[in-house]
Amino acid sequence: PWRVVVVGAPDYGERPADPERDGAQPTARTAPFAPLDKAAEESRSIAALWSAVDAQAHVLLGDAATEAALRRDAQGARILHFATHGYAAAQASPAA
Repeated sequence: PWRVVVVGAPDYGERPADPERDGAQPTARTAPFAPLDKAAEESRSIAALWSAVDAQAHVLLGDAATEAALRRDAQGARILHFATHGYAAAQASPAA
């Protein structure tokens, strides 16, 4: 069966983006993101839809939706679904 990882409503904490640390442009994210009202609900619904067709769906929500958890769980996954805010770096960081 397909492996699906669903990431929703991660806890961004109170720390604003740091271009040196995150590779983000200073104007890309200067304050923490507010939670999205329906992101957790969307994540659970998407996982349920995939599970209904016999996929192995794994959900990462809130403080469990960390970069480390995503990197671990994404190994071998066929589908990654994100219900979250996001920002793009001008270029890939050396760790990417």
